[in-house]
Amino acid sequence: MSDAPRPTAVVIGAGMSGLLAAAALAGHADVTLIERDTLPAGPESRRGVPQARHAHLVWTGGVTALDTLLPGLTEDLVARGARLAHIMGDMSRVPPTRSGSAVSPPPRTATWSAPATCWTP
Repeated sequence: MSDAPRPTAVVIGAGMSGLLAAAALAGHADVTLIERDTLPAGPESRRGVPQARHAHLVWTGGVTALDTLLPGLTEDLVARGARLAHIMGDMSRVPPTRSGSAVSPPPRTATWSAPATCWTP
């Protein structure tokens, strides 16, 4: 084992990307997370993350990556109200036409895809 000091990493922003970057770096360096907003005690929107009010969907590959980086995260999100959905089986989309108006949605079909996670604060 080396006597070299442990490196320091600085991550700016405590949004999803910043928190995941900090998690990925934590095994390799001492991480300092800098956030300009006061972080709420619970799942609330904040000024620095305007998209936090929107529902978010993480596709299968993202769910796998999140659980690899942070084991148990999906189960924790589900326990806190996130929903698992089979893409194209449990969900449907309405594509816009050239004029911007919606057309009839495609029928819901069975899928082989693993579940996705959807949540909003």
